[in-house]
Formats: sequence, structure tokens, C-alpha cells
Amino acid sequence: LHCPLNNETQNLITLQELSLMKNNAIIINAARGGIINEHDLFLALKNKIIRAAIVDVLTQEPPSEGNILFNAPNILITPHIAWTSVEARQKLVDGLTDNIQKFTDGKANEIMIKQ
Repeated sequence: LHCPLNNETQNLITLQELSLMKNNAIIINAARGGIINEHDLFLALKNKIIRAAIVDVLTQEPPSEGNILFNAPNILITPHIAWTSVEARQKLVDGLTDNIQKFTDGKANEIMIKQ
């Protein structure tokens, strides 16, 4: 999953949607916590409705000690840093450096803003 968290996407994935998936499905959320209902994801994993989950985000960050997903089987939770590969960080630094150089050269209108 990769979409913004808003009123339309809050709890976009619940037990109902998880139940429609094949039982060997692996769901990945690299977007925002709250898009997948955490309690329902726990139930789907516990009851083998889906095979596994990988989440880089949780509803509460940093997560509380009692987050239900910490006790879920077949889950990998990363601390919202999956984007921080060496290559991604280098690209970020290169873009920042280029923008600073353009600004100091009086070429502010050429600054790139990537979203």
C-alpha cells in the first residue's frame, strides 16, 4: 500500500478486505499508519487469513509498548525508515546540494522540488 492517510483511507484495509485476499497473501504498508486497521491485521495474521505483513508505519509513532502487532505472527515491522537506503539518502543529499548551489548562484527559479 502506498497512499496518503485521509478521511477516505483511514481504515481502508479492515478484516473484510483482508478476508478477500488469498491466504498466502503478504500485505505491505509503506504509506501511513491507520490505513490498515491494526486490530484487524492482527486477527488476520493470527487466524492465518493472510500469510504475512510487512509494515513500515504504525498508527501511533513511536509505537506504544502494548501495540497489538508486536504479538502478531508473521509480521515484520520497521521503524518508518524503509526509504533510508544508502542510495536514497545519497540522492537526497545530492538534490539538496544541487539546490543550495543553484540558490547561491542566483538561480532560485531552477531549484527542483521533488515530491
